[in-house]
Amino acid sequence: MSDLKDHIESFELIKDTLSGVLKSDAAPGDRLKAIYHLYQILLEKITDKAPIGFTSLFARLVYILNRLNINRKDIKLHHHFRRSMPNDDEAVTEELIALGHYLILSLLSLLEPKLATPDIVTPHINLVDSGPRKKFIRSLPGVVVEPPDEQGYVSFISEAEGEEKIKAKVLIPKFEQQAKIVFQHISLPVPVNLIDCEVQDDGSVMAKAYVLNPDFLVSVTAIAECFQSEGAYSTAYLVKKLTPTEPTVHMLIGNVVNYLLDEIIHQPELSFPDIAPSLFALSPEQFSLMSDIDLKTCIDKVKVHFTNLKRVVNHDLATIGIDKEHTYLEPSFYAPQYGIYGRLDLYHYDHEKDQSNIVELKSGKLFKPNSYGLNENHYIQTLLYDLMIESVLESQTKSNNYILYSALPSEGLKYAPKVRAKQYEALFVRNDILMIEHMLCHTDDHKYNFLIDKIDPEKIPKGFTFTQRDAKRFHQAYSKLKDYEVSYFQAFVAFVSREYYLSKVGEQGLYSTNGMASLWLNSIEEKNDQFSIFTDLKIIENNSDHVTPTVSLAFADNSNRISKFRVGDIVVLYPAVNNSRHIIKHQIFKSTILELNNEKVVLRLRARQKNPEVFEANKMWHIEGDSLDSGFNQQFGGLFEFINSTQEYRDIWLGIEPPGQPLSIES
Repeated sequence: MSDLKDHIESFELIKDTLSGVLKSDAAPGDRLKAIYHLYQILLEKITDKAPIGFTSLFARLVYILNRLNINRKDIKLHHHFRRSMPNDDEAVTEELIALGHYLILSLLSLLEPKLATPDIVTPHINLVDSGPRKKFIRSLPGVVVEPPDEQGYVSFISEAEGEEKIKAKVLIPKFEQQAKIVFQHISLPVPVNLIDCEVQDDGSVMAKAYVLNPDFLVSVTAIAECFQSEGAYSTAYLVKKLTPTEPTVHMLIGNVVNYLLDEIIHQPELSFPDIAPSLFALSPEQFSLMSDIDLKTCIDKVKVHFTNLKRVVNHDLATIGIDKEHTYLEPSFYAPQYGIYGRLDLYHYDHEKDQSNIVELKSGKLFKPNSYGLNENHYIQTLLYDLMIESVLESQTKSNNYILYSALPSEGLKYAPKVRAKQYEALFVRNDILMIEHMLCHTDDHKYNFLIDKIDPEKIPKGFTFTQRDAKRFHQAYSKLKDYEVSYFQAFVAFVSREYYLSKVGEQGLYSTNGMASLWLNSIEEKNDQFSIFTDLKIIENNSDHVTPTVSLAFADNSNRISKFRVGDIVVLYPAVNNSRHIIKHQIFKSTILELNNEKVVLRLRARQKNPEVFEANKMWHIEGDSLDSGFNQQFGGLFEFINSTQEYRDIWLGIEPPGQPLSIES
């Protein structure tokens, strides 16, 4: 919270004015209106020096209540007061006057002890109760063994309880409808995580949402890109999968801006002339193909981002309680509880306050912002990161989420309030993506034609401009294919999709692998037997803050030195504990093996690290193999190039045209 000493006089004036309003002879409705105005003034005074753009009272209030550690009961009262205004019900006016009076005085007492009101009494407010309190479970993993009945209940077996079947129902209608479709197309049993569950007296479970096949982790970015100001459109994921992304200047600037943030965190006094020469190494080919005018325009834009980032790093972060010396750059997390994974731009955790802070950097400008003043896809991305951190920390840790628009000259750091309903929407889209992946794995004509029809550019919502553009690119080429070329394309898409699916979850078995999911599904012993892990390594040299960030680790006596690893392999590094699932309860460091011998392993981290705390706090470390989606993306890119190639080339590729002699041979 910003320094509030300059507002003491204002706080005193608010308190005096409040007293005057309560003593006035004005009508109850007018007094309530005046108190509500004072309440809003107080909230604005509290946050007027915060370098964050608040576009709604809700966002501002959430920020304040989180920062001031307001107790849970008062938080409910604050939101009840906010939702009750403006008020037209005279029957509760006096009640709201008393509530507004209490909330203002309680805030003033927290802000300035001199303004504390002794023996302040909490008013009795009849808050709407959803019913008797039931046992609450945040996430209940298990499998659905029977499809929904007429009342919407499925038969579910909890992973923790074993074989006993219980009745479970998803309360949000869109999830319930989605589940009916899922269980029509996917054979039972189906692994799911029931989210935000209440166990009823009869043992049945009422869940707000569910996560389909949670061990198949979907990129947070991929989910967020399905959202625009007009709403959500899951098919955008399919369009992006089938059409390769072409490099643009905007993408280049985005990569440069991310690099600048990392460098400024490490060198706060860095000047642009100092950093400029290194920018060209990020994408030399793309820079060299620019005209002089385009290059100058690009560099001028980058300078603006640099100036804004430097201000945020050196000033704005501190005002919201983020110490740049204790931040983590580009930390990665796996969250199978919600079926997602991702890499944050900047993460800060205050152990003393049990406070988590997420900052997502965006180089683009605001376009059709939502009610919180944020681009909807950026907002959803941040909310998914919040879910990810919630899953990893497994606690009631307070979280503050921010989006940093580096193109804005002021108030670029915007607060993104946590809204559970929005997180449910994102999980709904994530389940849709899983259904798309499932359909892509099959060569069934009905499912395939259904997906192709979904990406008809005429059926794509108007707000998804880039999705429409890419769908047109696809259909212009696809519509010209002959039947046998369509069959080839269909078969190859299914083949690559199955390989992709296996890389995610694989197949359980003694001589099989669970793909990426084996990181948390397989035991240490199983991993040792498969030579897929280095265990119990000790850091002997930590150069994670260097320009080339490296960490050297020595083998312990009990370490398994025999492995499948080779120099150049991509791996993940994480703290070692006696729990194979610890990888999903901690930040992981994506790395590349630079050196490997019988004594040590040298890793190059993907991102430099300013904060050494995590390396100092953990004595022993594990290394396991990592996987990337890029190889599969290239396969789909190759298919797109195939359907865009000439008829002659396609015929040669498919063997329709027999090999022939070249027209001429040049020496």
